Amino acid sequence: FNISAHLWILYVLLFNGLVASQSLCLCSNRYRELVESFEARVLSGFFISILINGAGLLALQALGIDFVFMRYLLPIYSCILLILPAWLLRSNKTAWRSTIPEFGLLRLLLYLFVFFILFYNGGLIEQIADSWWHLSQANKIGMLSTLDARHHLTGVPMRFYPPLWHGNLAVLHKMSDISLPVLWNAFTACCLLYT
Repeated sequence: FNISAHLWILYVLLFNGLVASQSLCLCSNRYRELVESFEARVLSGFFISILINGAGLLALQALGIDFVFMRYLLPIYSCILLILPAWLLRSNKTAWRSTIPEFGLLRLLLYLFVFFILFYNGGLIEQIADSWWHLSQANKIGMLSTLDARHHLTGVPMRFYPPLWHGNLAVLHKMSDISLPVLWNAFTACCLLYT
């Protein structure tokens, strides 16, 4: 069932963003109101995570460092981000409980049920789908360690697709050493969290 792929996806595409979102809740009442529900908190965590990863990739590309270095950079981000909420709690005297999103037991059971169905079945990659194009783009970004990688599969130079998502797939692949099709398949169950 590729449990390791699911754990890598949760770490790379959600963990740092959730911790950063928690820190933002401690700093701003307006932000806390915006992400009051569990679903909004997870979605904001996902977007913050891919932006953090994208910023790291841009920095590595500018310095000419291989993207595999994200194996070291992301844990450093995690340590810094874990220290930040503790420091904010001490300085702001905000109650931790007030920053936890609301969540119902019935929704939790429904999400777990759907998650396990998707976890068991996975996401099928069809031959006629554009999944292969996206996987090829992520693979080329990872191999060349640049977000400017183009001309894959068809060699058509005119097509541009924003590289943020493909760069995050490349990070997942580089950090976990799990093949891109397995990660793509495993991500289907995690999509439930992000939708």
